[in-house]
Amino acid sequence: MIRTKWRRPLLASRFGPWMLVGTTASVGASCFFAIYSVLMRDLYSINASISSVAYAVAAALSMRFYPPAGKLSHKIGPVRAIRLGYVIRVGAFLARSELGLAHSGGPHWLALPLFAVVVASYPPIGVGSATLTPQLSPIAAGEGIGVFNATTAIAAAVGAHLGGWLAKNVGFSRVPLAAMVFFGLAALLLYTLRTSGQPTLEPGRM
Repeated sequence: MIRTKWRRPLLASRFGPWMLVGTTASVGASCFFAIYSVLMRDLYSINASISSVAYAVAAALSMRFYPPAGKLSHKIGPVRAIRLGYVIRVGAFLARSELGLAHSGGPHWLALPLFAVVVASYPPIGVGSATLTPQLSPIAAGEGIGVFNATTAIAAAVGAHLGGWLAKNVGFSRVPLAAMVFFGLAALLLYTLRTSGQPTLEPGRM
């Protein structure tokens, strides 16, 4: 729970909209990642041993993108860097959804590079978020980061349940589509951070 003394300054500042952005994106990510191996098996006919290795390789390769993501965030600002990562994920999830709808049996290997794109898009999101959270926090930076992480963790639990519900009741092909919708909404919600009368966020400001 957010302490009472924090609630008003957090929600009344641009940190409130930022928590909404992070929550929305966290639901979308968890919706997909929580059932990743099962989705790859049932939707794209790729067994867990292959999809797990693909996940590990994609995660390892994405580490190389953190230094350029930091430079990008410094150059264009954390908000734009985060939005870029969200937009890339929107495109990748849309392609995965269409691929799942068109799948007619046999392994669909194109799902693996599309998943790699989803993973590789995280560095600008992660770096931008780490910069933006303390910038926007109206309380101590560490406390603001803690509140933001706790909020997105709760959202991730909600997303995991949503992904399972969608897979069971609507179909696995709708899970990437749902993730796309959440990330698209998060990208749009980022524009609300510019509606406040607070100073404009400067690229690289810590």
